[in-house]
Order: sequence, then structure tokens, then C-alpha cells
Amino acid sequence: MISTIYTVHHIFCAYDVQQARCIACALVNNVRNNSGLYIMLFGVQKSNQGHGIGTQLLAAIIQWARQTGYTFIYLHVHIENYKAMALYEKAGFRKTQYVPNYYGHLPKNPPHAFRMDLLL
Repeated sequence: MISTIYTVHHIFCAYDVQQARCIACALVNNVRNNSGLYIMLFGVQKSNQGHGIGTQLLAAIIQWARQTGYTFIYLHVHIENYKAMALYEKAGFRKTQYVPNYYGHLPKNPPHAFRMDLLL
């Protein structure tokens, strides 16, 4: 059963032509009168992690954001998702805020996150 339906402004997908399927995806919303972007969801299929796909997808989002005139991008990441934090930091994102109970509605323990920002 669907409990929530979201709409987003932009969808980015890494598509494997040989397998004919999406292997990584990002859902991105405009924020602050379209001056910035919020990466609402970013994920790479587990079997495709560690091959640079997330790095390429994130780089494409950042390049597109710069070309389009956005001034910043931000996202939230679970405090124990060290691989994701390393990916974001490698791309230039910095932790700017500790957000307690951010994932309180999900079965994550602990439910806390960091906000990470990238100025473009």
C-alpha cells in the first residue's frame, strides 16, 4: 500500500544499456525560488556499487546544476552511511548540520542524519 506519493522537478538516471535497466537514480527538487536544488533521493543498485556509477551520476547532476544557474545543492544522509558521505565529500559537499530524528518515520536505528551542502 502506498502511504505517500511525491512529485519531483528532476529525475536523473544511470541506465545500463546492455541490461536495459536503470541502475542508479536521483530525485531532485528545486528550492528557494529555484536558486538551489535538494537531492531528495540518491541511490545505486547494490550490485552496481563500487564501480564509479554514483560518482558519475552525482558529477552529472552537479555539472547540470552549474550550467543551469543553480547556486547550491543540499541533501541529507544517514549518520552511519559512511560510503555515501565519502562520495558526497569527494564531490565537494560538506556536513553543515546534524539533524536528529530525521528518519524517525523509518525503521532506522539511529534515525539521525547530516545535512550536506555544496556551493556551486
